Amino acid sequence: MSEKNMFDKIIPTSPELQKKRADALAVRNAAAGVSAFVLAILAIFALIGVVVVLFLYEFDQLGLQLFIILLGSFAGGTLVCALAAFFLVRVSGRIEVRRKDFLERCDSDESFFVGEGTLATFTESGIRLHAEKGPVIDIPYSRMRFISVCSRKRAREEGEWSVVIEVPTSYLAKDGKGAGGNALIQTDRKDRLIETIAAHGLELVGEERPPEAERGKKSGRFKVQEMFFTPDAKLKRRALFLLTGGGLLAVAGILVAIFVGLWAGLVLLVFGLALLFRGFVGLFRARELLAFYEEGMYWTAAGRTDSLFLKWEEIEALSRAEGEGYRAIVARCTYGAYRFPLPQGAWEFLLKNYPDKIEGE
Repeated sequence: MSEKNMFDKIIPTSPELQKKRADALAVRNAAAGVSAFVLAILAIFALIGVVVVLFLYEFDQLGLQLFIILLGSFAGGTLVCALAAFFLVRVSGRIEVRRKDFLERCDSDESFFVGEGTLATFTESGIRLHAEKGPVIDIPYSRMRFISVCSRKRAREEGEWSVVIEVPTSYLAKDGKGAGGNALIQTDRKDRLIETIAAHGLELVGEERPPEAERGKKSGRFKVQEMFFTPDAKLKRRALFLLTGGGLLAVAGILVAIFVGLWAGLVLLVFGLALLFRGFVGLFRARELLAFYEEGMYWTAAGRTDSLFLKWEEIEALSRAEGEGYRAIVARCTYGAYRFPLPQGAWEFLLKNYPDKIEGE
């Protein structure tokens, strides 16, 4: 075990020392985040500097030697600042994970964050939900379920693992009065949590995480069977606007390069081509996609701002929901249900290929 990991494992007994180390991690996290933001701003300014240098050289305001020096400096600064900002964002994320794990273990080796500032602590009889301020809620083990979930944004094996705790809403409602049903509490999946669940003789249902030695073997893409698209008129109009603006800017760049100056025209042309590229990409993505794979089903919103992949093993049943002006497919899983727009022909595909998953037909 490395010295850093050993340091993280040791929890000071004094509350003052615990707070001091937690504050130190918070300061490091904030410093990394602020530095990343500053470097990102510097990268933008350096990119603007590249454009300014090109214009100055085109209008004979710079000599060739100075032009090369300034252009190389601003271009290099853009690249270095952007890469450094990306690296510091990753570092900030890792520090935050360490800080939260440290705060959990300061409370107990069997405590885990289930929300901002709220800890779930395993006791002999159940889970205790508590925070610095607010009521303490005790929920017996007999009234809850522990579900292993892998959230996938792409049609691939890898995803973000978590453990979902299903509890009656009456325990979370004010004065213990709930409308019935269950609520879901989510926490990061970590070895310490899995060991705690097993130590208390509790069952963890849901998808099993493969051993670390096998994870790389299952990281390939899944095989698609059929894809169904639903166009988005609003995003299409936006893409057409970008195509029009990009086309006009590219034509203007060519004319400026011919009649005014080469570098100024090239800058306009590059920006025009960039808008054209974004317009073509936006036009292609201006649709929602519902795709079926041998391993499961995938949905992504128009413009790919959101996406989700569900394996067939975690889908208990599929049903339709129809109303005035909409058709939806409902995928019911162990831990909840998802609703997606239902394109033409998708339900018929499911009836033919996955009749065992269909409910209510």
